[in-house]
Formats: sequence, C-alpha cells, structure tokens
Amino acid sequence: MFRSYDMSEAASQFSEALRGRGGLLITGEAGTGRELTARAFHRALVPGQPTELATLLNAETRSFRSDRPFVVLDCSACGDIGLAFFGACWRDRSVGPDGLAVTNAGSPVHQALGGTLFLRDVQELAPRAQATLARVLRDGEIWVEDGRGMRERASVQSLVIASLDPSGDRSLSDPLTPVLRRHLSRPAIRLPVLRRRQGDVGRLIRDLFVDAAVARQAPQFAPSRQTVALLAALPWKGNVAELKRVVDLLVDRCEGRKVKVLDVLRNLSLDGIDVAFTTQGTLKEARDRFEREYVVRTLARHRWRMGEAASALGIQRTNLYRKVRQLSIRRDGAGCEKA
Repeated sequence: MFRSYDMSEAASQFSEALRGRGGLLITGEAGTGRELTARAFHRALVPGQPTELATLLNAETRSFRSDRPFVVLDCSACGDIGLAFFGACWRDRSVGPDGLAVTNAGSPVHQALGGTLFLRDVQELAPRAQATLARVLRDGEIWVEDGRGMRERASVQSLVIASLDPSGDRSLSDPLTPVLRRHLSRPAIRLPVLRRRQGDVGRLIRDLFVDAAVARQAPQFAPSRQTVALLAALPWKGNVAELKRVVDLLVDRCEGRKVKVLDVLRNLSLDGIDVAFTTQGTLKEARDRFEREYVVRTLARHRWRMGEAASALGIQRTNLYRKVRQLSIRRDGAGCEKA
C-alpha cells in the first residue's frame, strides 16, 4: 500500500494495464523505477502470482523468477539501434520476400520470443526501427536467420514494454510513431519523481536497506529513525536509483548493523545541502550545524508547511516548532529559501 497520492495512482494504472491487451508504455524520469515496474508487470502476468504493484516491488516477491525471458535493450546506449535491435541482417534485408521482418538468432528480438522485451528510453529508437517492430507485432511472425544464412519462421508471442523519459528532448511532440503507439495499447503507467512521494520515502528507505542485506546474503541493517529522517529530507534528484546507491554505500561501509546519522555524515557528500564541514569545533558542534542546515532545507522544500516538514523529519509538529526556536531558524534568515 502506497501512502503518496502519485504512487497510488501509478498502482491503479498498473492494475488497469494488467486487464488490457497489447504492449505497455511506462513513463517517468530516469531513476523512478521504470525497469523495476516493468519486471513487476512481467511477473504479475504469471498465473498464481501477486498482481498488486506494492507487493511485487517488495524484496521477497522480487526473488520470484518467471520462466519466461525478460530482455532489456537500452535504446540510448546503442550506436546503430536497428543493428543492436535486430542484428546484422538489419543493414541489408530487414524485410523478407513475403514482407515479414527478419532478425538474427541471438538478437534481442529473438531472445525475447515468448517473453518480454523491455525497451529502455524508447524515445531513442529510430523511426525505421519503430516501424519494423510495429510490423513484427502486427504480423505475429518473424524470420530468424542463423549465421549460415538459413532462416526459420518463428511465432512472436512477446510482450513489449517501453519506457519513456518525459523530461528528455521536447523538440518532438511525440517521439513514438503512430503505428508503434497503437501497439502500446494498454493503459500507460506514469511513475512520479521521488520528491512527489513524501508519504512513501521512509518505508522505501527501510525497504532498500532490506534489499541491500538480501543482495549480500547478510543480516539486516537497521537505519535509526534519525537516519531515515535525514535521508528522507534530501532532494534525490536522481530519484530512487540515487537513493539506492546511497543505501548500498552505507551498508558496505558501516561496521555495525545499526546505521546512524554519524555513519551518513562520515560516508557521504550530501548533494543539495551546502554544509561547510570543517575540522574545527567539537563533534556536537558539527552535528548541530548539520542539523540546522537540513532542518532549514526541509522547511524550504515544503514551503514552510510545518506539518509536512515535521512528517518528513520524523518528528512531531510541536517538536519542530521547538527545534526552530532552539536553532534560531528564521524564514528569511541566512541559509533559508523563501517560499
């Protein structure tokens, strides 16, 4: 169950898409969990498995593996995207004599037959490659050519899931060709940026610590309440992916199983918070300086709505008012951003 409105909407769209037919489009900035959501959708199509997005994103559920292939093609990382997509035959004979598309054995299209093909950043896929993919989906068949020039006709029963970053190049009103968009006919899933998920961030941080322990086959690491509040207050411009990298770093570097605020201060350069760390003064003075800075930034990020800021910091609203007085924080003071 998600607590933020935007992620609850995405979960509803996920459920609606499961009832649809055709391909699926997932939109969201890099790092919002587009591939993770695509893998969750891939697993949700297996009979007997959970179908709720919140459940499918849990570490325990992700340990389930479908026996159908899930093939990822990063459309932004290939020089000749058609070549990477269909194989060497793309240059000379991407269409056979009967009009069916041709692909090489071992190409992403071939590997995904009977499973799911995930196109990361589909806006980078050239129009010609989009048209050929749409033709494959329309025809339901494709020629697969081996290294000796021999061809075999294959049935295409693949699900195509495409992700699109809406914050990218806006020079085109729609980076997808109409024919491919028609095949991505399930209701789209729109993933919010992390800053729009304040109600979920605390739980997400704890889940990522569990994930990190599971990945390392190690005992669980428990972040303190203050650590969760500190991490939740940061801007996370790289969204969930950036938060995950930070959690992994903390787990790798922390000596004990309890991750404290001091572990964060020792190991991270906190993006977006201009704290002048110096070797002068006591440890308590350094902590006080840092505490003041991230309280100020949290207040500014929530436009001085005290209830929201207190929730993000993990403290009571009355305690936040007291903290503001203790730290001599003014709305128009040094280091504060006006709303």
